[in-house]
Amino acid sequence: MKKIIKLISLICAALLCVGCLAACGNAGKVRPAYKKVAAVKLDNQVVAENDRYILRWDGDWMALIMESKATGQIWSTIPYDYYQQLLSADPASVEPDSDIVSPITIDVVEPVGFALDWAKAFPTCIPCANESYSEDYKGSATAKKIENGVEVNFYFDNYEISVPIQFVLRSDSLAISIDSTKITEGSKYQLLDVCLTPFFSSANNGTADSYLFVPSGNGALMNTDIRVDGRREYIGEIYGTDASRVLENRYFEEEQIKMPVFGAKSGATQATLAIVEEGASSVEIVGIAGDDTTDYARVYGKCYVRGYDIIADEYGWQSTVYTRTADYMTDQNIKIAYYPLEGGDADYTGMADCYRNYMVKNGMKKTELADQAAYAVSLLGNVQTKKLAYGVPYYSTDSMTTFEQAKSILSELKTETGIYPATQLVGYGKTGIDIGAVGGGFGFASCSGSKKDYQSIISLGQKNKFLVSTDFEMLLFGENGSGLSTMTDVAKSASLSKSKLYYPGVALREYDEDAGEFYLVARDKLDGLMGKLKKKADKLGVSGISVASLGHTAYADYAQEKYFDKKNMPEDVAGYLRMLASRKKAVTTDNANDYAVAVSDTLFNVDVTPQYMNSLDLYIPFYQMVFKGYVPMYSAALNLESNYDFAKAQALSCGTGLGYALIWNYDSRFIATPHENLFNTLYCDHKKQIAKTVQEYGDFYAAIGNSAITDYSFDGGIAKTTYENGVVSYTNLTDSEKNSPVGALAAYTLVFQKGGE
Repeated sequence: MKKIIKLISLICAALLCVGCLAACGNAGKVRPAYKKVAAVKLDNQVVAENDRYILRWDGDWMALIMESKATGQIWSTIPYDYYQQLLSADPASVEPDSDIVSPITIDVVEPVGFALDWAKAFPTCIPCANESYSEDYKGSATAKKIENGVEVNFYFDNYEISVPIQFVLRSDSLAISIDSTKITEGSKYQLLDVCLTPFFSSANNGTADSYLFVPSGNGALMNTDIRVDGRREYIGEIYGTDASRVLENRYFEEEQIKMPVFGAKSGATQATLAIVEEGASSVEIVGIAGDDTTDYARVYGKCYVRGYDIIADEYGWQSTVYTRTADYMTDQNIKIAYYPLEGGDADYTGMADCYRNYMVKNGMKKTELADQAAYAVSLLGNVQTKKLAYGVPYYSTDSMTTFEQAKSILSELKTETGIYPATQLVGYGKTGIDIGAVGGGFGFASCSGSKKDYQSIISLGQKNKFLVSTDFEMLLFGENGSGLSTMTDVAKSASLSKSKLYYPGVALREYDEDAGEFYLVARDKLDGLMGKLKKKADKLGVSGISVASLGHTAYADYAQEKYFDKKNMPEDVAGYLRMLASRKKAVTTDNANDYAVAVSDTLFNVDVTPQYMNSLDLYIPFYQMVFKGYVPMYSAALNLESNYDFAKAQALSCGTGLGYALIWNYDSRFIATPHENLFNTLYCDHKKQIAKTVQEYGDFYAAIGNSAITDYSFDGGIAKTTYENGVVSYTNLTDSEKNSPVGALAAYTLVFQKGGE
């Protein structure tokens, strides 16, 4: 009996130790409980000042006013003209617009029924002299002076949630931040997100020379006019929708946001660029234009402090869709810095300059110029096809382009165009371009040819000094292998479900569940996998490593707190790319997010054609204005675009090299694969068109060389692009002839002038 008691005691002690260790590991999840507090007012005063700006605080409206000493121009958390109206009105009768006056708004979720609700700081937390305002939503706020700024804590009593915000004046910007570890919650609701200063970056409706800038794709503008179709709204998640999130009815791919920036131009001489300097992966950009209820167009950051899934429960013919939040908040700081722009810098060109300078200052961008070829090819190796053996279906890996055939394509293109293309070898692993084992099994399928055949392509590139990069899929897998299991090594969504993904159909870009599912690698497995890739690449004799999806995919993993809400993805990916580059190999990515661009030697498959422009008005090459010249970049495959000439003209207009996807062999069995437009990649069908296009515009690419873009404008269908070396190009982006400053331009054509001509 004593032995049994002793054994039970030892087990209990062990469990207690495990519990203590688990508690230590979850220290970031333990937050102070919500407590009501009395309001603490900070009187009106100058809270910060430097050589360029003065920052004033209004304690009555909890507003911050930032003034330029040189010009007297003003930026404020409440649009300044509206703020002046508030000051001139009778406090007892004024009826402020709660949207405009609120420095923050919050979205909350009821943790049992998952009901969504929201609240605004005004009048919930900010007192109003007009007693007609409802007292149903009680709360308070405390404000205190801190170094170079103010800290305000907003208390939402009805939801038992408090949110502290810091406003700090810097030499060139106003930094607004949330430290999520200081947010408190009660038992009633969970905080989902915080919208920070929705009107700091805004413009009056219909004002001339005004627009909102959002980084959709390469970049886009929203005009501020009122229209009969009403309010237009843009929403996009920085670095793309969390790939691990469960999303019901996710039919279409979205235009990727690759840069953590947004802005507004207000009139001829004033603009603002916002840079999400910390926690960008947790921020969603919201742009609203044509809103006649507030008289202002605005763009702002919605900061998520908790991950979520969108889940549907089906009951017969009915289904209920609800938001299922993670149990715990993320543990990180989110900081959005607003950079005032004045005079000639107050436009999207000035915004691009500002962001480029910010990246250089913080060591996030290459500063040496890099040469770029006129075109690039992605050669597709193998594909899986379904076959029958005695009536039993099985999958076989078939070759589309062997190594020997790939070499033939490159040699022929050199003969036809006079130059070798930058080259990406894709899908030469064990399951080809289909998702299988991570890294394609870190080897080549036997149908591709021998290692000697592969090395002959590498030697051709080295001898003729053109890039040959071999792609390895490091994030997605659909079968056990390479040290991973589909049961245990899969990233978890906010509701702790395994993250399943499906092939996107090419024609409609809709997700095809019938084509099979695959999974995201658990975040804690990536370190080991990238180390393995480095060793295997050495063994294979790889000269350039392509990690295409790694550069443009950001995702959370709720199996571990440090990966909540895509946390640390930019830092981790940049570290992996630096590790690969340390082996003296070129490192390439596809259509990459800015943190990967900074470490990549070349970019393939950069989207250049605008998509999903319903709420957007003008597509601009902001991405190229930031990175062109420093990182060679090539467009997505022109031969897979619905309008070849338009896509070509878009690439030309921003100096992006011309991209193509090619195979040597085509078989009718490929129609039954998820890759439904492989028929449009057959090399023999496109070689004449490639040669014609490269010959026609080869001189242009040679003229711009590695020059950065210094200016871009679009008028009457003509894009004018100015390069640092003095070259100016004019591109007709329409399907009809247009007049330009250099004469008539045929549809989808370009002419250029060298400096001094």
